[in-house]
Amino acid sequence: MRKLPTKKHLIDHIGELQRELSGKDSLKSEVEWLEHALKKRTRLLGERDKELTCIMKTLATLRESELNFDQRMQRIVEMLPQAWQYPDNAYAQLEVLGRRFQTEKCTETPWSQRRDIVAGGKKCGLAVVGYLCEKPAAEEGAFLREERILLEVICECIGIYVERHGGISLPPSIKSGVQISKTAGRGGSHVN
Repeated sequence: MRKLPTKKHLIDHIGELQRELSGKDSLKSEVEWLEHALKKRTRLLGERDKELTCIMKTLATLRESELNFDQRMQRIVEMLPQAWQYPDNAYAQLEVLGRRFQTEKCTETPWSQRRDIVAGGKKCGLAVVGYLCEKPAAEEGAFLREERILLEVICECIGIYVERHGGISLPPSIKSGVQISKTAGRGGSHVN
């Protein structure tokens, strides 16, 4: 016949099982923490991907020989909201060389970022990206630090484009800061 376990033996065994389960609970919470951290990291990598894509598309648009100045700026302004955290609720606006370009749902709100566009050391425009309604607080108001940096990079790209293509009807106030010279024999212009 099989011997029945004593009360002490059962209590000891229950204690061992509880310790094992306690370790599993600790493991379970650790796995949950790791899953949360991985999701957060994946979301942040997705944001960086959108920002890099925006920069690459902006540069490609500025190089696109088939487009005129207005088409280039309109294409860039349409790309900008897609690189922000909440693209479905974002708008963008560019004012460059006295011309205004904006997304369809552009309505100025208090939740916006603004950066000057500079060519030849002088302001030649302004870029605005904003949200149509309030968003959760981030590093800089409703925006990520990287979104501010992205807007600065895009403005710098546009400024360099304006400098290099100075002959595209620069207003007199900007022409004084950008020296334009005719290229002998080619009839084109470039910025010195």
